Amino acid sequence: MQLITTHEMRGRVMSVYNCAFRGGMPMGNLLSGWLVPVFTAPLVLSVNGLLLIGMALYFLLVQRRVAAL
Repeated sequence: MQLITTHEMRGRVMSVYNCAFRGGMPMGNLLSGWLVPVFTAPLVLSVNGLLLIGMALYFLLVQRRVAAL
């Protein structure tokens, strides 16, 4: 990630990267772990996957500026 960005944008890119992978993933895991006893694990993982696909399609189709990066 650091090798393909310009020097001026490196700090911003790494802050988004750290927020997504070091902040977002543990929070998602915590929420999923909390929901598994209420629902079943396959259902929770399926909903997580569908939400991820939905977000990817949103950024691919609606937010074209992000997809162009």
